Amino acid sequence: MKTIFQLAFIITLFVCSSAAKVIAQDTIIFTDGTVVSCKILQVSTDEVKYKKFDNLDGPDFIKRTSEINMIKYKGGLWNY
Repeated sequence: MKTIFQLAFIITLFVCSSAAKVIAQDTIIFTDGTVVSCKILQVSTDEVKYKKFDNLDGPDFIKRTSEINMIKYKGGLWNY
């Protein structure tokens, strides 16, 4: 019986941590309507540097702020 509770506890922790990873991401909404889940690295007055959330070890992407309609940060704050 104790083993079942331990297994249920481990599964619950795994599910909760997986859900947190999905939720904890930034989102860029471009002026053409494209939505990208990402990790914002740097924001300046002219450019935004980010990594795509599905490839955080991959290349950095840089877009002009004129191409971006809105940025939603993982904490719920909005920019632009």
